[in-house]
Formats: sequence, C-alpha cells, structure tokens
Amino acid sequence: MSTHDNQTRTRVVSFSERVETATLFDLFNNFYLKFIKSVQKTYPFLTRKSIWNYLFSGVVDVEGEENGLKILNRFLEDIRESDQIENSSGILKALDNFLENVRENGFLPKQLFFAIKRFHRWFKLNQDASLSAQAQTLYDLYQTYHLLELEKSYPETRTRFFLETAFQNSSDELKKTLNELVK
Repeated sequence: MSTHDNQTRTRVVSFSERVETATLFDLFNNFYLKFIKSVQKTYPFLTRKSIWNYLFSGVVDVEGEENGLKILNRFLEDIRESDQIENSSGILKALDNFLENVRENGFLPKQLFFAIKRFHRWFKLNQDASLSAQAQTLYDLYQTYHLLELEKSYPETRTRFFLETAFQNSSDELKKTLNELVK
C-alpha cells in the first residue's frame, strides 16, 4: 500500500494470522471482521458506511474489470445461496449497489477516483481560483495520477475526469452527453 494516493507502487505487508477459506463469502467476511473492524477500532476516523465499496473496488482494480466483476458476481451468488443470508444482508445490499453503480456509470479506477477527490479538496479551498489556475490543477493531477497511462485500459478516463471535475456543475444536457461518451 502506498503512503500517498497518487503512488502506484506497492509495499509488501505480512499478516501474522492466516485463515483458510472455502468460499468468497468467508474470504470477504473474515477480511472485514478480522482486518477492517480491527483497524477501525484502533483508528475510528477510518470508519465509513461505504467501506464495502472500497473492498469491491479493490477487487476490480487488482483483477481487472472483467475478471473482478466476475468474482464479485460469483460472490453475490454465494451470498444469495448461503444459509447465513440473515448475517450478510448488509454485504448483499452493498454489493448490489456497487454492481448496479458500475453497470450504470462504469467502473471508476483507483487513480481516477483519487484524482477527482483531490481536485474537489483543492477546489473547496480555492473556490475563487481563476479558470487558468483550475486548468493548471487539472493538468497537474492528470500527470500526478498517471491518468494518460490509465487511458490504455480505460479509454473514457479523460472524459470521466473532466465530467467529475471541471464540468460537474454544467447543464444536465452537457453532463448527459458526456456520460453517453463515457459509456
């Protein structure tokens, strides 16, 4: 895991306890209970209602969109067929919402997600910034997050980046047209 959201290298992390799992449900549930809940207990500021979205996005980011979505759809089937369905309703709802959002809007890769978030943080602090300053910031973020490289796998990257940043407050008609280009 990189220390900054724009870094693309990884750091090897060793886990002291390993648990063998037979199903995707067990894998996700154990990861959630034994890692995420533990981290959130130690660092409560990391607690998010949408934590499952980060897990699901991580699977798609690592495995690639096609294989990652296959894994998540198989996980969805496992949950629905599970005798523990009453214990997994939160996971089921989060996964359904995630998959529906990907179907509706496409997958948002990590680099693009964080570039968009960073622009919004910058803009919140610089609401009176000139258009030139905004354009320079968008350019810098495009470089910093290596979005040109991302375009090889996700050709809609540039359009999606500008739709979610510079054109976010544009007319519904323009946003609809840009969304169609993204799809």
